Amino acid sequence: MEQTTLVKIFLASPSDVKSERELIFALKDDLDHIIGKPNSIRFEFVNWERNAYPGIGEDAQDVINQNINDDYDICIGIFWQRFGTPTNRAESGTKEEYDRAYEKFKLNPTTSHVMLYFKTSPPDNIYDLNFEQFERVKNFKKEIQSQGVLYWEFSKTEELKNLLFVHLSSLIRDKFINKN
Repeated sequence: MEQTTLVKIFLASPSDVKSERELIFALKDDLDHIIGKPNSIRFEFVNWERNAYPGIGEDAQDVINQNINDDYDICIGIFWQRFGTPTNRAESGTKEEYDRAYEKFKLNPTTSHVMLYFKTSPPDNIYDLNFEQFERVKNFKKEIQSQGVLYWEFSKTEELKNLLFVHLSSLIRDKFINKN
């Protein structure tokens, strides 16, 4: 009986990229079929909506952190116009999730990875744009550049799907199939 490798992918993002989040979860079947099956890999997606449950902590993000427990191999972060809600430890829950993923990567870059994507299309209605939130996203991009992070930009949800499929395929090949 052949052994299957489980690759867990954590999704971190603020609330304004709902369609992109749904697309990523829909991508699982394609990844399992095209990349996973021939390489004995199974993919599992992790996020707070699916993997956290109510509890008590320092704040809500702390409860999420306890539930997820950094138990993933790849962190995918997606940003657009919103940076998110502040926590007691970071400018937003998504930023805190990124910080944890970044530290996890620095501790062991061979078994973890961080991929960040930024949506560049304008909002449907310019009056819906929260300039303070958007400024925080722009500042975050500057911060991660100084950390040596290469991120990708996309304008349409379908473009993100194509990017993720190519990027995940390459990453899985390099880190999880060709380990030696």
